[in-house]
Amino acid sequence: MGTLKVDNIQKRDGTALITDGAASTSLLTETALRNAGIGAILLTDTTISNGATSVVFGPLTTYDKYVVDFIDVNHSTDGGAVLRARFGTDASTFNTTSNYSTAVEVLVFDDASAVDARNSASQIDMTYDSNNQWGGANNQDALEGQAMLFGKQRSTANAYPSILWQLRGSHSTANGATHFGGAGYLKVSGTFTHIQFYLSTGNFTRGKMKLYGVS
Repeated sequence: MGTLKVDNIQKRDGTALITDGAASTSLLTETALRNAGIGAILLTDTTISNGATSVVFGPLTTYDKYVVDFIDVNHSTDGGAVLRARFGTDASTFNTTSNYSTAVEVLVFDDASAVDARNSASQIDMTYDSNNQWGGANNQDALEGQAMLFGKQRSTANAYPSILWQLRGSHSTANGATHFGGAGYLKVSGTFTHIQFYLSTGNFTRGKMKLYGVS
């Protein structure tokens, strides 16, 4: 089979699709990719600066599901910190009432395990036991994994937002692997369009968080 090699492609009306081998930006917009049924579309690629206190994503009003990747995320507290999340009505207003319901499971490399379930928390704790399960200040202690966000598809859009996650941390003993799995949601029917990820203590030192929309 032969190969057709071209540098320029136009529609019948003269609209350029490819010029000098480069695709038109209109072919690669978020809207164009979403309408084409592309699965996961990268919306935000956040590099966490040393000293950052939180990462905020939003508005979460276009896709039925959003995915967040956590890559090489670490913090400044040697004694450990808990990664937390809250939903908000904008980029600076987050719900702090005791209406978060959460369920978290943790499995440590030495077969130890624990569960933490709450029905009236003021935030969602995504990791567990700050003293042992996710240390800080070295390369091996990075937190990595993924979370899924839901809410837009409710009969009242963005009410009762929810999150599910799977994360890998490092135990302070022998740098062994720690697995966190959990789910949580905000038991409030308001319109929540943003999410904030932050720490129970200290600051972030490095890492990335990437937000994808899934059509």
